[in-house]
Order: sequence, then C-alpha cells, then structure tokens
Amino acid sequence: MKNVHLNPVRNYREWCVPRDGEGRFRIAVGETDLQVTATLPFPEDFIDAMTQEVRRLRGQLEAWMVLHPEFGSSLVPVPLKENPALVPEIVRRMSMASDTVGVGPFAAVAGTIAQLLVEHFAAQSPDLIVENGGDIYMTSRRDRVVGVLSDPRAGVTLGLKIAASDCPTALCASSATIGHSLSFGQGELALVRSADGALADALATALCNRLHSPDDVTEVIDLARSFAPSGLTGVYVQCGSAMGIWGNMELTVVEKAGE
Repeated sequence: MKNVHLNPVRNYREWCVPRDGEGRFRIAVGETDLQVTATLPFPEDFIDAMTQEVRRLRGQLEAWMVLHPEFGSSLVPVPLKENPALVPEIVRRMSMASDTVGVGPFAAVAGTIAQLLVEHFAAQSPDLIVENGGDIYMTSRRDRVVGVLSDPRAGVTLGLKIAASDCPTALCASSATIGHSLSFGQGELALVRSADGALADALATALCNRLHSPDDVTEVIDLARSFAPSGLTGVYVQCGSAMGIWGNMELTVVEKAGE
C-alpha cells in the first residue's frame, strides 16, 4: 500500500516564484482554492473582480446541481438534455470533456474554472497563470517552467518547459498518492497538456485511474495518444519505477534554491 499525502496545506506553492513585474495572490471560495500570478500593477479591483467571477461560476454550477444532482456525483458522463442556450458555459464545457473522456463531469471542474478565469481576465493581464489545486491554465509572453510534483517529500526536482508561443495552454494533474481527490489507480502522477482545460483535467483523472503498477505505463501512454484528435498535446505519467512521456513535453531539471 502506497503512502498517500493528505496535507491540505499546499506547500508546493512556496516553490512557485513570480517573475519580475509579476505578483501573485490567493482566492479561496468554498472548495475552490486558487493561486493567481498576474502582471503588475494589478488593475483596479482586479482581485475583487476575479473573486466575484469565481463566485458567479460556482453559483451557476451549484444552481445546476440543485436541479441535476447527478451532475455532481456521477462517475460517468451525464447527458445534457436541455436547450444548449440554457446551459451555463461551465456546465457545457465540463459535460463535453466528460463525454469525450468517459468520466464524471466533476473530473473536469478545476481545469474548466481555471480556463474560464484566464479567458475572462487575460485582456487585463497579458501574463496570467491560474493554478487550481494542481490544475493550471496560463497565458504568457515569456517562456515558463512548471514544476512536476510526484512526491511532496522530495519536492520539485523536475520541470516542464512551456514556450510563450504555445500559450494559452492547460496543464492538469491527477494523483492517487497526493491529495483527497478520488482516484481508482495507484499512480503517483498523470499530467496532461492541452489547450482545453476541461479536457486536460478530465483526461488526467481517467489516465491516473488506469495506473495500478509500473507495467501499466505503456498502455496508459498509448491510451492518451488516442485523444490527440480531441486536443491532447502532451502527457507524462509516473507509477512506481516507471515513467512515460509523449507529445509536446520538454522536461528539465529544477535546481533547488541555494544549489
């Protein structure tokens, strides 16, 4: 049985350092806990406006679940039968990703919220990174390195290079050994890259569910590749002693401070 790291304090955020001319702040509304990196100086009321947008998105989702409780609890896709014009955008995107991947709609919630926020506020901040519990959506004028965390005890030693020309992009992670999220697998990490935050989030969950031993890594990578026509651009998976990588995923060593 593997150790599961359940510490609710997101210490990995301490290793994320804003670049010159950038600042960061936290938004926490209900279960949504965001770290936002944005261009300085922040526009007037920028933080308040983003907080209100998070509340609006969550309110739409909660109202939808009052009438459709299965949308929040199902582990399989839930068909939308309503007139599309009456379906909130957050619900529509989560549902589309759920249908594409074959998981429950809430497997896509964090990546969807991150992308909707970046889309809404990118005009006010040309560099904008929203991290939602390990799921990231970003737009950037500079190249970036995003840390790959598979073992909180070891910290971040591996990073993924993100070119400014490839933005906006999503990087969404799922783990059976880090955090409280439901996973049916045993893998340390499934990390998915896509321009679609909902797809990346849902697919990370689906891939991690299939990681039960190092022998599964090759099969999981092959499964991931089959989603390239749907928008997958890269994937990294780790289970025990085995790692697999495919697509637009350039790894780099991350040196710790002082080394």
